[in-house]
Amino acid sequence: MKRFYGVVQDQTGRPVDGASVSVYAAGTTTPLVTIYAAAGSRTAPVGQSNPMTTDANGEYSFAAADGNYDIIITGGSIATKTIPNVIFVDELTTFPSPSLGTCPLYT
Repeated sequence: MKRFYGVVQDQTGRPVDGASVSVYAAGTTTPLVTIYAAAGSRTAPVGQSNPMTTDANGEYSFAAADGNYDIIITGGSIATKTIPNVIFVDELTTFPSPSLGTCPLYT
């Protein structure tokens, strides 16, 4: 599981409160059913609504399983913005680590 944090700003750099942020599997038009609050633990994550809404500072966050995602931001005083192909990879399970030993991929 990987965590993602973002800030939505208007064209003058001011935070956008109340913008709608949706997470999709890359290339699809259906929002993901399961995403988590970024503040949740890895063992017991708390569910997150999708779409979610930015706070007074324009901030949003979520966690999701490894995968390839598109993030679409709408509303407020901004034009619709798409952040395509956001790749989530949990490095602890994918890459070798001196503290965890060698990943089978590299043996």
